[in-house]
This record gives sequence, structure tokens and C-alpha cells, in this order.
Amino acid sequence: MECANVVQDRDDKFLVQSVEEAYKAVELGHGAPFGAVIVRNNEVVVSCHNMYKEYTDLTAHAEVTAIRERLVYGARADAAIAALGYDEFTGEALRGTGNFKKGHLEIKKADGAIAEIAEQVFENTKEKVRKH
Repeated sequence: MECANVVQDRDDKFLVQSVEEAYKAVELGHGAPFGAVIVRNNEVVVSCHNMYKEYTDLTAHAEVTAIRERLVYGARADAAIAALGYDEFTGEALRGTGNFKKGHLEIKKADGAIAEIAEQVFENTKEKVRKH
């Protein structure tokens, strides 16, 4: 049995793309030379590099920016705050206000029926959540 940390031949092309992203980070002045790819079913879904200088966000490492590229949210922060009764501190964190700086990376907002379904989860679970 091979160790999970050993690079498989099939991973070479993904590592090459990650290295290309690392070079982009430096060439574009976005950060240190780190790149990341997210692979699913042997295909690259997202390819990113460090963006902490570009976004002035120390959490914007290559792997984090790659994950953020795939994020889609369906419910507004205010819907969660209203339904679940979060305190002001938590509300500010969810909104990205007060002492919390909102990230500079785009997170896509779902709309239409799926957004309504996403926001209903707060209303449908608020009693159970408040008990804990």
C-alpha cells in the first residue's frame, strides 16, 4: 500500500498547473509563489495562487482562494441574524462590519427559488439551534 503523501503519476499535470499559478502570484505581484488547484474526477475545477497582497488579506493563500472561487451562498447574513437571534458581535462578523473586515474576494450569491430555500433553513431550524 502506498503512502497517501506520495505523488501519483496522474498528479504531475496538476502539480505543473499549480506551479504555473505560483509563478503568476509573483509575476502579478499578488503574493509569494504558491499555487493550488482543486481537482475533481481527474479534471481541474479551480486553479488559483496566493492573493494576499492583491486583496490585503493574510488568509488569501492559494488553497483558500481556490476554495473561495467555488463558494456560493444562498442566504443573507441578516436572515440568519433575524431568525436565530445572534448577538451584535456575531451579527457584525456575519455582515463583515464593525471590527470585522469583509473579504475582498467575490463570493457569489445564489438567487431565486434556491436562495429562498437556503434562507428557510434558518427559520426551520431556529428553535433547535437556540436550544444549544
